[in-house]
Amino acid sequence: MKRRIHIPLTIVLATALMAGCSSSSDDDDNDNGTDTGQTDGDQTDGGDTDTGGGDGGSTDGSDGGSTDGGSTDGGGTDGGLSGDVTVWGTVSVDQINDFSGEIVELSAGFFQISGAQLPPASTLLEFAIPSEDFCEVSRDEDDDDFNFPDFDDLNFTTVDAGDVITITSPAGSYAELNQATAFGFTFYEDSVEDRPGPAPSGLVVDIPGGTFPAFSNVAIPDVDQLVVTSPVATDDFGSATMTPGTAFTWEAGSNPDARIAIDAFSFDFTSGDSVSLSCTVIDDGSFALPANIQAELGSDFEATVSVERVAFTFQQQGSAVLIVTNQY
Repeated sequence: MKRRIHIPLTIVLATALMAGCSSSSDDDDNDNGTDTGQTDGDQTDGGDTDTGGGDGGSTDGSDGGSTDGGSTDGGGTDGGLSGDVTVWGTVSVDQINDFSGEIVELSAGFFQISGAQLPPASTLLEFAIPSEDFCEVSRDEDDDDFNFPDFDDLNFTTVDAGDVITITSPAGSYAELNQATAFGFTFYEDSVEDRPGPAPSGLVVDIPGGTFPAFSNVAIPDVDQLVVTSPVATDDFGSATMTPGTAFTWEAGSNPDARIAIDAFSFDFTSGDSVSLSCTVIDDGSFALPANIQAELGSDFEATVSVERVAFTFQQQGSAVLIVTNQY
C-alpha cells in the first residue's frame, strides 16, 4: 500500500491557513471565491465566533478560554481566539479507508510566521470553521510548471515542540509522534506504520513544548464516520466523479464543530490548464454548488472529487494557537 507523506500534509495545511487568512483580509477579489460565507475576514451573523476572548484567549492548554467542542448555531467553537499569532501548530488524526482496510495516520507540525504581517488569531478560526458554506475556484492556464510548490517561497518556518508528542486514550497509551527532520522541515510522525482503525474516541494529546509552547491534556475531537450517498464512489479509495450540477448528500454528523471538505481537481494534459475546486460546507447532509461557482467551473468541468468530514478543536496560549483535527 502506498503511504501518504506527512510533510506535504502539514505544509499544505499551513499554506492553506496562510492563504485563507490573507485572502479573507484583503479587499480585492482575485481568488475567484464565492461570497457564500466569508467576506473580507468577517463572518455573517448567526454563527460568528466569539473573538472577544474575554481573558485574551490565553489558556494553559486545557481550560479557561480554550475551545470545548461547543458551538453557536452555524459554526465556530466557544471561547474564541484573540490577539495576533506568532506560532501555531497542527495535530492531525486522519482515518482512511482504502482497498487494504481502515488505517489511522497521525501527524503534527508546528510553524512560525516569517515577516511582520501577523494574522489575527480569530482569522484562523473563521477560515477553518466558516459559519456558512464557502467555495473557491482556482484556475491555472497553460501551466507548464505543473510541479509541487517551491517551499522556499513560503512565508513560515517549521519549529520544534519537544522530542515526543504523546496521545492517550481512555484505555491508556495510544501513540507517540516522534520529532523528525527532512528537507529543512521539522515535523512529527507516528512511531507505528499502518496503525489499524478506527481511532478510539476520547483521545487526548500532550505536547512537551519547545519553540512552540507546551500544551497538556488537549482533547482530540471525535468525528463520525462519513457516509456519502451522492455522488457514489467509483473505486476502493472512495473517489467519485462530479460535474458542476452534482448534488452532494451524506449522513449528517453530530459534532457542530465539524465541516465537510469537498475538493476536486481537473488537469488537461493537452493544454496544460488546471482547475481546482475547494469547498468547506456545513455538515447538514446536503450541498449544491451555487450558481456563480458552477459558472466559474464551466459546463464541461468534470473531475474526481474527494469528500471528507473534519472536526476541529482550537486552543490558545498567548500568541500560540494549537489546531487539532480529526477527519474521516
